[in-house]
Amino acid sequence: MDESIFEKEANLVKIESFIYPKRQEKIIEELRKFGIKEAYSFGPVNLSNVNVIGKGKSGIVVLLDRGKVIKIRRSDSPKLDMTDEAMRQIEAYPSSPKVHLYGNNFIIMDYIPGRPLTRMEKPEIKRDVIRRAFWLDYKRIRHKEITRPWKNILVTEARSYIVDYESSTYSYKPNNVARVVFALTRNAQLVSLYTSAKLSLGSLVDIVINS
Repeated sequence: MDESIFEKEANLVKIESFIYPKRQEKIIEELRKFGIKEAYSFGPVNLSNVNVIGKGKSGIVVLLDRGKVIKIRRSDSPKLDMTDEAMRQIEAYPSSPKVHLYGNNFIIMDYIPGRPLTRMEKPEIKRDVIRRAFWLDYKRIRHKEITRPWKNILVTEARSYIVDYESSTYSYKPNNVARVVFALTRNAQLVSLYTSAKLSLGSLVDIVINS
């Protein structure tokens, strides 16, 4: 991670500043219980007085320290607990960012300074994305948002990461590979050949990276 961020772009503020949209004492109390008292105002999303890396329907992603972020449950989230999300993300590793600590209202994980996936990726990135999706299939984790992977798969110079397990579930037919391949190729026939076991994973990858 670029250390200059902490000197030029990030400001350390009290953790309660990131409770959104309204202050909720039980969230603050749990964070303090685990020694989480401050985080960095940093990122492209502005929440009135602070900046954050991301804002979703159920959580806010905040830069915690060098190399880690914390996802804090929104005070208006319909989900009252983040432990199931954390457990699925742990199960998904290394396709997911590594989880270091979690509670009812937060998940601390590796910070991935990547960019969103696009359809115009290099062959090695396409191969890696399918590999990460296959690992989720193997673990029987269905990532519901992977149908539209452009915000939920981050790409670094070295590899890809599948992020955000908020709406993920366990399934005997997770079909992550099929949905990622369709997003990259828009080729329903190719996906059908794979899901009906008429095309091997290796052959599927070869077709995708050469398309």
